Amino acid sequence: MNNKTKSTLALLGTLFIGMVLGALITGVFVRSKMKQFHNLETRMKHHKRMFHHISEADSEQKAKIDEIFDKNFAKIDKIEEEFKAERKEATDMIAKEVETILNEDQKKKMWEGLEDFYKRRHRKKRK
Repeated sequence: MNNKTKSTLALLGTLFIGMVLGALITGVFVRSKMKQFHNLETRMKHHKRMFHHISEADSEQKAKIDEIFDKNFAKIDKIEEEFKAERKEATDMIAKEVETILNEDQKKKMWEGLEDFYKRRHRKKRK
């Protein structure tokens, strides 16, 4: 192999490694930021900051906005929990209907997959 080919391969290899590392690091960063959003307190802070920003509230108004959020944000959390329960119920209903057209092995795989999905999705309960 001549030097030009070696240089080209080294450059392409370095670019490929850089792309892979960039994608992995970005994925880890985004995942860690999104995990915080599963926490009710973090979401509430985010919503408060959003209302402060879009309303251009002064410090006195911000304090009142915070009080309103503290008083009412539990309602939003309750609605989200109810929605999750309804969505799971609907998914299970669909799965039971799909089950009628599957063979035994496929049924077993489907229910195991759904169970695994719910375990992964609800690994850590929000505070």
